[in-house]
Amino acid sequence: MDNQLPWRLKADMLWFKQATIAQNPKQENVIIMGRKTWDSIPEKFRPLARRKNIVITRSPEKCQAPYTAQSFEQALKLAYSLGNEVFVAGGGSIYELAFKHPDCKKLLITEIDRNFQCDSFFPDYSLWKKYKTIASGNEDGLAYSISIYQPE
Repeated sequence: MDNQLPWRLKADMLWFKQATIAQNPKQENVIIMGRKTWDSIPEKFRPLARRKNIVITRSPEKCQAPYTAQSFEQALKLAYSLGNEVFVAGGGSIYELAFKHPDCKKLLITEIDRNFQCDSFFPDYSLWKKYKTIASGNEDGLAYSISIYQPE
């Protein structure tokens, strides 16, 4: 709601950071996100450190991101020229475009065992198969699991 996640899981944030930062300190991975996702990140954490941040926006002149693109295809082309591995961090319409792209080979998903009142939703990924669960736990009463999915 209000462009924010309705939960806060420190373990998930830490995992996201570890998964998206390149193992080699001389390299940087790339994160593609929509403008609303960019805006939802507190300013003190923007851009996401040790990663090249590309924001998809219709108004690049109004966005303070290090890199901008006006379409997913443009962002992907820029990402391939900039970095090592490419990650997509949302929002929903950006995820949908990524899921349909032939270069999307895996989904890294945190699933939370609770229903929330929301106005945005993660796209359907029922055509993907769970490959492996890499972590699970309970934080602040929220049971969660972090899994890798692959296309069926």
